[in-house]
Amino acid sequence: MSNELAPIQQALAQGNPALALEGAQKALAGRPDWPRAHMLAARAAGQLGLTDDAQKHLAFCRTTLEKMPDNLDAHRTIANLHTMIGDFEGALALLMPFAERHGNRLDLLDALAVNLHQAARFSEAVTYYKRMLSKEPGNLNLYNNICAALLAAGEPQGAVAYAERWLQLAPGSTEALSFKAVALEEAGELEGAGALMNFERFVQTHDVDTPPGYESMAAFNTALEDAVLTHKDLKTPPEHSPHYHDPDLKITDQILGPTEGPIAALETVIRQHIDTYYAGLDTDTDHPFAAARPARYDLVAWAAVLDKQGNQDAHIHFDGHLSGCYYVRIPDEVSDDANGEEGTVAGGFEVGRPPPEFFCKREHRHKVVKPHEGMMVLFPSYMYHQTIPFKSSERRICVAFDAMPR
Repeated sequence: MSNELAPIQQALAQGNPALALEGAQKALAGRPDWPRAHMLAARAAGQLGLTDDAQKHLAFCRTTLEKMPDNLDAHRTIANLHTMIGDFEGALALLMPFAERHGNRLDLLDALAVNLHQAARFSEAVTYYKRMLSKEPGNLNLYNNICAALLAAGEPQGAVAYAERWLQLAPGSTEALSFKAVALEEAGELEGAGALMNFERFVQTHDVDTPPGYESMAAFNTALEDAVLTHKDLKTPPEHSPHYHDPDLKITDQILGPTEGPIAALETVIRQHIDTYYAGLDTDTDHPFAAARPARYDLVAWAAVLDKQGNQDAHIHFDGHLSGCYYVRIPDEVSDDANGEEGTVAGGFEVGRPPPEFFCKREHRHKVVKPHEGMMVLFPSYMYHQTIPFKSSERRICVAFDAMPR
């Protein structure tokens, strides 16, 4: 690489695209036909959200590709930049000519499948995911992708089949169970879906007893609220984080660890309820959730604070087996008796409805819980769950947790 471009590459590596773009523009002022500088400028502009500027630099890069029509690596490099800025069709235009000639290259198959999926060309994406799977039959990430693409393509029966193959490779997998449950429901196989989405059996709510050392639940929740709001890690995750849901949502990292105080008391309560839940599961080894009950588990918990309004989108907890939530503070608008009389429980906890990116056409069965302070909800980690949007002048604070198999 030219010494002149090295600082630009370094600025990108250090997460400073503005500095990188400035450097690339200076380089191009002296050499407007410098392909490498255009590539770096496109990457920097894309990271800054300047899509039109990125496209202008990529247009120049594409003219250089005309001189090397058989160079797949060069085409992939530019295609990756199109993917980065969300121009999936642009990436496919560069990659598709190589599909038949280089159909054995996993990197090409992966790029084609991902861009087709993102371009909502789901059935075509499935074709390439299947080719990849034939070469890497143990790659569990491919089962995730192919199940999602089959659901979005309106082929839930196919998603059921691949979820079952996935479960043969990874019995009890949270992700595989989540896909199987959604796909069975979407395919109209209600008996099989009902066995997995058995809310009466697997979704439990409890009013927690006042922990020792506190005169009332109100006193305990006040102490716990203070501990959450002053936690050193409480923050809104960046938008690119998988933990980001809403600009009004702040979360902590792992909050467990203190040996005394309200967080330690809550940990004791959580473990008691988890152990009771597991003890209450029968020994039905035919049910994949019950059969995967861990002999030992690690407990991870984090606090979530929704300020005045907000929601959490439908999601699952990939690493957990059993998940739960304890409600520390609930706005009056949410706990009010009138909330839900017209059908929607604002601020409610909903379990069972899949996320919109699966493009499901059926109304999936779901359960809504109206939370109140001092309530704990326990549910299988494979069940999609979300917080119904609400507006209030008060905070909503909860502590979510997972029992993660060792």
